[in-house]
Amino acid sequence: MDGPLIVLAALTLVLGWLEAPLTAFLAGAHPALHSESDVQAWLPYAALALALGGVGLAWVEFGRRRAAQKGFVEYIPALKALFVQRWYLDRLYRFLLDNVVYKGLARFCAENDQKVIDAGLDRLAEGTVTSGRLLHGLHAGMIQYKLLTIYVVLVLLAVYFIL
Repeated sequence: MDGPLIVLAALTLVLGWLEAPLTAFLAGAHPALHSESDVQAWLPYAALALALGGVGLAWVEFGRRRAAQKGFVEYIPALKALFVQRWYLDRLYRFLLDNVVYKGLARFCAENDQKVIDAGLDRLAEGTVTSGRLLHGLHAGMIQYKLLTIYVVLVLLAVYFIL
């Protein structure tokens, strides 16, 4: 899909640069043409000639008796290879999948999972274990530690609700 889009984009750029001469030409201001009707006169004939050429080529290749039943593509190896390989889009997609998605995006996501998500959960678990070790002395049976804990919790709750 890239090839046709690049060709169309290039043609669009060229037509954009040639806007003034093309407008003058199609409006009949071209020196070789004398009126606007001259511009409109050759366009249907050109379209008809191209259509008849296509019909004639199809008849020569497929419609007449003892025709080879081979399209003109069969006689041009490079064009045949292009169509057989489906414009090489499968190879392009495989290349993009292998190099962009699998080697780039998937690797990035895997590293993000290991370094950010797994590491964050590991730090949270370590913090839980560490705080448990620090606070295990509060349940040693001493009333002073329990009263201190109640006081600290009440102060923290007051600060939370007041601010």
